[in-house]
Amino acid sequence: MQRAVFYARVSTEEEKQLNALSKQIQENKEIIREKGWKLVDEYVDEGKSGTQSRRRKEYQRLLSDLDQDKFDIVVVKSQDRLQRNAGDWYIFVDKLIKAGKQLFLYLDNKFFVPADDALITGIKAILAAEYSRDLSKKINNSAQRRIEKVRNGEKVSAMGTNMCYGYYIKDGEWVVDHEQAKVAKLMYDLYLEHDSIRKVVDILNESGYRNQKGGKFCADSVSRVLKNPRYKGTLVVNRFHRDFDRHCIEKKPPEEWVTQDNAFEAVVDPDTWQKVNDRLAMKKNGTRGRKISRDPLGGKMICYECGAPLWRHKSNGYYGWYCSQKMSRGKSACVGSAISDKRIKDILKALSQDLVVNKKAVKASMLEWLESLKASLKAEDNNEAHVKELDRLKIQESRLVDKYIEGMISEEIYNKKYAEIKASIVRVEKLMEPTDTNEELEDIQNVIDSLDYELDEWIKTEDFEKTKVDFLIEHVKQIKVMHDKHIIIYLDLVAGAIIAGKDFLLFVRECMPLPHGGIHTKRHGE
Repeated sequence: MQRAVFYARVSTEEEKQLNALSKQIQENKEIIREKGWKLVDEYVDEGKSGTQSRRRKEYQRLLSDLDQDKFDIVVVKSQDRLQRNAGDWYIFVDKLIKAGKQLFLYLDNKFFVPADDALITGIKAILAAEYSRDLSKKINNSAQRRIEKVRNGEKVSAMGTNMCYGYYIKDGEWVVDHEQAKVAKLMYDLYLEHDSIRKVVDILNESGYRNQKGGKFCADSVSRVLKNPRYKGTLVVNRFHRDFDRHCIEKKPPEEWVTQDNAFEAVVDPDTWQKVNDRLAMKKNGTRGRKISRDPLGGKMICYECGAPLWRHKSNGYYGWYCSQKMSRGKSACVGSAISDKRIKDILKALSQDLVVNKKAVKASMLEWLESLKASLKAEDNNEAHVKELDRLKIQESRLVDKYIEGMISEEIYNKKYAEIKASIVRVEKLMEPTDTNEELEDIQNVIDSLDYELDEWIKTEDFEKTKVDFLIEHVKQIKVMHDKHIIIYLDLVAGAIIAGKDFLLFVRECMPLPHGGIHTKRHGE
């Protein structure tokens, strides 16, 4: 019995289209049953345009599965369900032929035959693309007329997918869902009280509130509610422009947005909405980022005089730690503690001299890890897990591209995340290689055989000395700096047990050179 799958798609999430999608799915299943084929999987994209493929997750999964021996036949209603883009259509056909799969178009009641149908289907794809382009112009013209109406204060019909928490569309208008609206208002009240989206999320979920789909709230969903002007009754249009030729959505600057107050019933008053959004604006990178250090000691450096965090700041070409209260409010707020970055690192380096590596423990830990790595490479039943992991990574890659195209992330973040995902894909693909061709196994065994030598050589390097300092920094709970540059170092139980035998803190006198006993321990309670 031949194995079959089907692909179904509609271009919008409107109710009519979703009903059409349900019918399309049912028709695909009936065709497969009538032909006597075995249905092994289904690929369904809701509200996705056929003019581009990268944003269709299920289509991307189908493309990926074409290279696997998961099915024999792909069933679709018609060619335009797969593609309205000539270039992507030929890419699909090429992969289909190379994979040795068949394509059945049930509206035409025939299999796609490359030798006979390649030209005509290519023409269809071009015509479909032209149709989409013409339709796109109409959509943009309609959007422009809508913008003009809003600008003139005229009422316009509601547009969207009914996926706005607290509202639903009825007879072309946004109507308040009063049960959900109570929760949306609670989000604003909780944020004003706690000044943290994460706390709002935790309180909502712990209290048993759920989102529209019955799941738990997340930071993104709460953030969208807090930032959306709709909740104060304001309609905003012209925020985005769809460029159908370049298949992208352009984000317009705020000065080009068109707003209409009192366009529908509000959930919160405008003053509350503004207070929340003023606070959110203060937490953007431009304001808060200057105060947050990427240094591993960031958040651990404290002013002994006022208890405020120290900020890492560059002055005269050198980094140092300075009282945030003094920097932001002046000497009237605090006399101010400060210490150079080098001084802190020198103290930690002197402390780390007494740390001795336990080679036996390190070797045992390394051997356990290396042997488990070998086992994972050899295990044949891991391949299914690797395939799932690869699918997950490729979906992540596709989502990342979408976010970048839609302007949701910067180019710097995109490049960094893209490189990380690509590296993970290469790693998983390597793990999927047959054991007898996997060179990593031989490399791992070589490391195991020479582990004693490798450890001895590593201990002699500067990297090892740096590792000891990094260990201390990781286990520093807090460093309090006095205005006379004396410091108190609080270590956790791990580092404390290694150096002093128990939980303790260190007091360092600035006037005493480190090599001559400048470091003194002081146990709690003394």
